[in-house]
Amino acid sequence: MTKAKPPVGLRLGGRRLWKQVMDDFELDEHERSVLLQACRIADTLDRLQKVIDDGDVVVASPQGMKANPAIVEFRQQAVTLAKCMASLRIPMGEEESAGRKPQQRVGVRRASAAT
Repeated sequence: MTKAKPPVGLRLGGRRLWKQVMDDFELDEHERSVLLQACRIADTLDRLQKVIDDGDVVVASPQGMKANPAIVEFRQQAVTLAKCMASLRIPMGEEESAGRKPQQRVGVRRASAAT
């Protein structure tokens, strides 16, 4: 089976996530749409991380000192990424390797036979 190439426009983090998932799992078309959004979010997180690394944790505002807005947005994007990945029902490898029981759901996605 031929693996789908990462969609045009993804950056390094998004392409890496696409490849990791598509190499190990077979996704339906609607699931690929969710994965694409997750990859775009991964790219956004990479860009936000650079802004955070180059700036301060707190910034001055007319109301006083507050958290850097990039940190707030990073947190929101990270939550959205986690929800996208959870909706794909892909087991987390580190849960299994750490001796913890993976989260059980009806219809848990299994690795493709090509692995």
